[in-house]
Amino acid sequence: MLLLALGLMLLNAQQRQLDNALLLAADQQRYLQAYNQAASALSWGMSQRWPRAELSTAAWLCRQRVE
Repeated sequence: MLLLALGLMLLNAQQRQLDNALLLAADQQRYLQAYNQAASALSWGMSQRWPRAELSTAAWLCRQRVE
C-alpha cells in the first residue's frame, strides 16, 4: 500500500512537471512567432524607400504592403 501511494505521488509530481514544460513550450512558441513577425516587418520597412521630406520625429509615416 505504501508503494502504491509513493508511486501515485511520483506520477502526480511528474504530471505537474510535464504541464509546466508544456506551458513553457507554448510561451516560447508565441515569443518566437512575435519575434519573427517583428523582424520581418523591420526587414520590409528597411527595404522601402522613405522620402526624407516626409520623415519627422514628431509624426508617424505608415505604408501598406502592395501585393
